[in-house]
Amino acid sequence: MGDDPFASLNPCTLLDQALKDEGYPAAVPSSADPKHTCDLNKPSYGGVGLQLQAGRKYEENLGDPSKARTGDVNGRQAVQVKGRLGSKGACEIFMDVKSSSRAIVVVTLVSRNTDEACTYAGQEATKIEPLLPK
Repeated sequence: MGDDPFASLNPCTLLDQALKDEGYPAAVPSSADPKHTCDLNKPSYGGVGLQLQAGRKYEENLGDPSKARTGDVNGRQAVQVKGRLGSKGACEIFMDVKSSSRAIVVVTLVSRNTDEACTYAGQEATKIEPLLPK
């Protein structure tokens, strides 16, 4: 697709680069969507995932809109959604990329609550955002 801002990007490479100093093993492609989604996991702690979706606006199909909060990451428009799919200790941040695509940072922490997961997701999104297309 000609208007895919992620065509030359690998989500695993982006995750590895952004979180290189955090003690995660190398990112691995997701079995559900290996071309567009990668995950980093620390056993007994949790993980960070990155999904690159061309042609999907950052504010569409967020799951439970009542758990969504708009804001920004380094000045880039974003929406934070607490409790991914109803999970405790999970949070997603949907970031705008070129107004018609999005990057989603997903954090799931094993023994933490949702607020802690959202704080961590915000920290990780801040590191990933500069690597995304402007």
